[in-house]
Amino acid sequence: GTCILGIEASKACCDLNQLLKKKIIDGEKIKVIIKAGDVIDSFYGFGDKNLTLLSKKDIVFRKSDFICDRTILIKCSKSSTELDRKIIKNLTNSKERFSIIFKVYDANG
Repeated sequence: GTCILGIEASKACCDLNQLLKKKIIDGEKIKVIIKAGDVIDSFYGFGDKNLTLLSKKDIVFRKSDFICDRTILIKCSKSSTELDRKIIKNLTNSKERFSIIFKVYDANG
């Protein structure tokens, strides 16, 4: 589908760091940074107390507030179609790997 960013990931929801999981379940605003090659893009999403983070296979970022075991963040500021097209080009034209970095939002920078 057009909403898929990556396949054969090395981590799924259940594999995330326990501190990050706690911040997500506490409903924190999280910055997501995606890096593919020398291209970087980012967006924000929100955790929620109803997120289970149990999926052993997937990580799904949602613009909506729909929650299932695959969902990691809801109410995200971007969908995959809104990410920098250079990232998408890098990922579709090669076997390029990409990194996802999570940062708890800090209003002071």
